[in-house]
Formats: sequence, C-alpha cells, structure tokens
Amino acid sequence: MHFLDYHAKIGTGYLHPGGEGLTEYMINEIKLTAQTRLLELGCGTGASIVKIASNYKLNVCACDVSETMINVARQRALFNRVSNRINFVKLEAGSSLPFSDKSFDVVFAESVLAIVDKEELLVLIKEVTRVLVDGGKFVTNDAIWKNTISGEKITQINDACVKDFGMIQSVPKPAVLKEWVEMFETAGLKVDKTINHITIKKRVGFVTDFYTSCRKFFSAFSINLTFNKIVFNSALRGRHKKDAESLDNYLFVMTKRKQHTE
Repeated sequence: MHFLDYHAKIGTGYLHPGGEGLTEYMINEIKLTAQTRLLELGCGTGASIVKIASNYKLNVCACDVSETMINVARQRALFNRVSNRINFVKLEAGSSLPFSDKSFDVVFAESVLAIVDKEELLVLIKEVTRVLVDGGKFVTNDAIWKNTISGEKITQINDACVKDFGMIQSVPKPAVLKEWVEMFETAGLKVDKTINHITIKKRVGFVTDFYTSCRKFFSAFSINLTFNKIVFNSALRGRHKKDAESLDNYLFVMTKRKQHTE
C-alpha cells in the first residue's frame, strides 16, 4: 500500500511537519477576508480546508490527484457541516489546473510540491501563477534538502523512500533553498518570505479532531491497515530514522508579480 493511501484510509489530518500549529501560522500569513477566493493544492484528507471553511465561513476550492484523499476530505467536510462551502476537484497528475486565468486570490499547499515529479512540478508552479490574480498570494511549506547534502545522498534516500513508501522524500531538483527560490521567481512569483520552521515560535502541538479519531479507531479493526502500520512504522524507526537530518522545512510566502506576462 502507498504511504499516502494508508494515511488517507486512517484519516490523518495534518501529515505535514509542524502539524496543525504550522497550518495556523500559515493561515495568519495569508490574512483571509470574507472576499478571499482560495484554492488548496493537494488537500489530502481535508483537515486544513475544512478548518478554513468552518472558521472563516468562506466558500473555497480544494483539489488533489488522489481519489481516496478526495473522498475522505468530502466525508470530513460533511461531518463538519461545511460540504456546501467546499468545491472538491479531482486533478490529473501533470495536467493543467481546471480553472480560468486569475480565478483565485490565494493558493496554498502543505507538503505537496516536494513530492511532485520534477517535470510536473514546473508545470504546476506555472499553473499556480496563471490562476492567481495579479498580486495574489501563493503560500506553501515543504521539506527541502539542506545545502550540505550531496546528490548521491539525495538519490540514496529517495530510492529507499520509493521502495518503502511508494514516494520520494523530496525532489532532487530543485533541491536546496536557492534553487527553490529561483524556480518560483522564474515562474513569475516574488518570494516575499522564506521561513525555516525552526524559527517559528509558539506552535501548538498536533491536534487530532473527532473525525480523525473515529477513522483511526475503526481502522484498528482492519488487518490490512494494521499490517501496513507495522511495516511503515518499522521503516520510519529503522533506516529512515535519520532522514530528517538531511532536510530543512520551509514556509514560502509569495506574491504573483503584477507585470507578469502570462
């Protein structure tokens, strides 16, 4: 079973580093208003978009390439009585975003870009720029490689992650912070802030909501999910125990350049 499919089935809410605390910090950076047109890329099981729809009473859009994730996100939205506020869209990997030019004031993503195929990543960033209004915000947090990590080490870790989890740890190109900034800038985005997670103060701990608790409780009765939990935990505590030492986690806050030619 793919690592993300497993977490979709057990309803994991905040899979990204920093958990709900980082999501709260990111929302504060976005500065939402009642008029904000917002899109989440890679919504996963919907924890963040449901939080936003619930707390800010916004009509929003969320998309993901995983049908399993989308289905769980829809269930979470229904459970929290905000399904009428969220338009969930299934994406095809590598394809254009199914939205008109300048459709959104804000686009955000959490631990999504770093696991996208490098060719598809460039297309996706250009698409984000296209669907943003001039002056619109793109906010994303991702695990990227430290400057001190060699290409050989990156390949070694990524190959092991594909074998054990069905996905890479982080794209090999762009790899380090400078390369990520250059990619965003080339696509027509002005990088306003690059915030290392370790500098973010007063982050709350991981919070498990009632919906997630229910899914995890019932998943405990599934032999297949229990088996996969054991396998994944064994890999995480084994040869992937020190993977995090090779990575930095960054929050990027960007603005679409008003003079960008699309």
